[in-house]
Amino acid sequence: MSAPTSGVVGLYFIPDSLSPNAYQLLTDRLTKVHHPLPLPGWKIEHRLLRSTAPSSPTSPDFLQHLDAPHISPAPFVICGQSIITCDRDFLLILKTKLASLWSHRQTIKVEGAGFEVEDWRIRIGRLGDKGTIVEVEFAAAQMLEQAEKVGREVVEGLGVTGGRWTWEKEKGEVWTVMDTGRVWAECLRMRNT
Repeated sequence: MSAPTSGVVGLYFIPDSLSPNAYQLLTDRLTKVHHPLPLPGWKIEHRLLRSTAPSSPTSPDFLQHLDAPHISPAPFVICGQSIITCDRDFLLILKTKLASLWSHRQTIKVEGAGFEVEDWRIRIGRLGDKGTIVEVEFAAAQMLEQAEKVGREVVEGLGVTGGRWTWEKEKGEVWTVMDTGRVWAECLRMRNT
């Protein structure tokens, strides 16, 4: 069975060192320029774990848990290049019975506000004291090449530069909710390691 489709998602991370007030600045500019419809608040929790088994120091094994209810009611579990959504009971088994296989590295929580402008959903969130993250979802697109350029223009039009984009999909393939989970995991993993 294939994963359900979703709009194409890109993430733009702005470290606090570049713009400590980016969250408020982006929220204000988006509201003034586009007059968006508000969406419910949202939050994500990302846990990064490292394998306790001996491995090459240049490429340690990581396990990631991503709980993102606005993306999927089931949490994501990512290990290497594999990603699945799983039942919460299975996640509990991973956290308890298999805990000796993994050492906890870090937990990151993101909370923020969401907005809708035509075919776009834009969510702006704070990563504690690390920075601000912008999730840009183009609901009308199913392919990365349909959304990437316009998504970049949307964020650049808000006047914040110097951040880093994360788009994790091969061009020419249909975007799925699993790709959205992978984008979030990749972006937040980089904040941890």
